[in-house]
Amino acid sequence: MKKGFLLLTVLLSMMSIGYTANQGITVGTPYLATQWCKGNNLDIGWSRWGDWSKLDQDPGNLQVRIVLVQVGVQARPRVIAAHAPAHLPRSKSVGKFSWPIPLDIVPGDYRVRVMTLNMLFHSESEVFIIKSCQQVVRLDPRLVTKATEFAVLSTGRIGGRVNGSTQSNLLAARKIRVLLKKAGALVSSKEYTLDAQGSANYQFEHLMMGTFEVSVEKVPTPMPAGALNVCFQGTAPAQRTVVIASGSTDISGQDFAIQYDIAFNMNGLCW
Repeated sequence: MKKGFLLLTVLLSMMSIGYTANQGITVGTPYLATQWCKGNNLDIGWSRWGDWSKLDQDPGNLQVRIVLVQVGVQARPRVIAAHAPAHLPRSKSVGKFSWPIPLDIVPGDYRVRVMTLNMLFHSESEVFIIKSCQQVVRLDPRLVTKATEFAVLSTGRIGGRVNGSTQSNLLAARKIRVLLKKAGALVSSKEYTLDAQGSANYQFEHLMMGTFEVSVEKVPTPMPAGALNVCFQGTAPAQRTVVIASGSTDISGQDFAIQYDIAFNMNGLCW
């Protein structure tokens, strides 16, 4: 008797706030059988259909709880968002949420479940796949403009030799910096001290696929007062463009010749 009374009370409460069984939520994305890589963002989208003008007077309809359910596995759903907005600011019929897939997720088949906080409305997505596709490598922050993590899609290497164009022994103990850029943005840089022959080998490893630019610049190297100095004039070529593609993982021979003049000002400041 008490259970029937409670059920009747809930139904009357739902009707009072505008619930007529003509409203609902439908999860549209992720789509059926789509594949998502760990470490990437999972894009979740749902629609709210019907008239929600009265329903939205209930705070429990203004936010949703989103969970990840692994298909065929008896495990507690993983909470993606405990309090996400139920709709976009400019559209009360559409909701979206983007979730970075953690690297500790077990690969497999999944569904996303979206439900209002008052649990009156809920829906599940089609079955989609989460898989491992990338290896994450942390670069030494001293070698990049800012410490970043990026997915290595190729084990590419770029290397070569830097040496003087003439009388290379005059460059001994000078320092250079080899720069690696992609689309003009610095990816990494390495400093080298030229040997007794004025040469140094360089190499960049663990590079993703793409087009890179390699160049060389001087590193100011204090010299003793009165010592014969040289003035860095650039390199030949000024820059090399290297493409790392599938099956092209070790690109060597990207050499540079240092162009320089002899300094007679004896102030040791040229290099």
